[in-house]
This record gives sequence, C-alpha cells and structure tokens, in this order.
Amino acid sequence: MPPPRDLSTSGFLSSVYIKKENLVTKWFVFDKEKPAVLKEATTASAGSIVKDPTRVEVASAFIWKHFMEIMGQSDNLTCAAWHIVNLRSRTSLPLENVFGNCILKQFFLPGGPEFHELVSRLRNGIRTINDEYILRARNGNNYLNGISKYFDLILKGELEACGFNSWYRFPVYEVDYEWGRPVWVCPTSCPEKNVTFLLSTKDGDGI
Repeated sequence: MPPPRDLSTSGFLSSVYIKKENLVTKWFVFDKEKPAVLKEATTASAGSIVKDPTRVEVASAFIWKHFMEIMGQSDNLTCAAWHIVNLRSRTSLPLENVFGNCILKQFFLPGGPEFHELVSRLRNGIRTINDEYILRARNGNNYLNGISKYFDLILKGELEACGFNSWYRFPVYEVDYEWGRPVWVCPTSCPEKNVTFLLSTKDGDGI
C-alpha cells in the first residue's frame, strides 16, 4: 500500500476539510420504488450505454445532478463528485500490513449534464480501480499528487465537490447488543460538508 508520507506540513488537507462552519445534517429516503424508477430512466435515455445500473449508482448520480443544479455548473465552476471505494473487493494483490478499512477516494468530473451520463461516469470511474491502478497508487506521491490537484481547484473556487460513502447492504440493522436491534442507524458526526452516506433502509428495499 502507499508508503507513509509526512503530511504535517501540508496545508491543502486542512484548508479543504477543516473549516469552522455550521453544518446541517439531513435525512432523505429513497423507498423501494424510487431506485427502480431511476434505473429505468437511466437505461431508457437516448444515448445511454449503462446496462443494469446499481441502486448506489443511480442514487449517487441523482444527488450529484441536483448538487450541480444548486451550485450552478458553469464555465467558471465545475461540480465534481467523489466516491469512497473499497479496495479489498477490487484487487487480487496481497494487501500486506493492512487491516480494517482499505479505501481510496476516487474523483469524477461530469461527462455531461444528462442523468445517464453521470451514472456512466460514476460506474466507469469506479471500475478503473483495479490491480494496475492500485499498483500505481502504492507510490503514495502519485496518488496524493493526483488528488491534490482537485483540492487546489477547490481552494481556487473553480471546483465544488459532493462526496459519497456507501454503506448499502451492510447488515447494520442485524446488530444486537442485548437491548434489541436498532430502529434507525446513521453515521456519527461528520464535520465535512456535501457528503452523503448511503445506507439501506431497515426493510432492506430502499436507501
């Protein structure tokens, strides 16, 4: 995995992520019918090349599209998205000296304003993370230098980004600490704006 790198003198991470702002958390529910409608809208669109999109893909693209509309995508401002990607299921390489989560943050630039184009960009971007990609990422400089380019654009006001972290299908509602299974599960405080956590609803049919 990427070798350790001293980031104590690097200001771009704190400049982008650590800001004193009043943040608001909101909860939105896609019932079991909504993902099906979005999947149908994706595959039925003229020019769509995405076959059988996933619920996570269409939910992420739906939120990304509306984020772009709110922020006002223009020639002077690009509205990107990023997705946390689990490496363990995407590589056959031995992950030596690694335990717990093993993730990368993958950025995506919109390929076009149409919904099916955003779904396609998310799918293709995530699928680029394979053994070859991870081998390149083991050079920590390559990965961090690449991601810092996006942070530089954010600091210049030329890019806004919304992020996604999928916990979909995690069996969080099956956990029982002897006081019963939970009624509602959510992440703890996340002091980072424009980030969406995608979780299954308790019945497992929605997001």
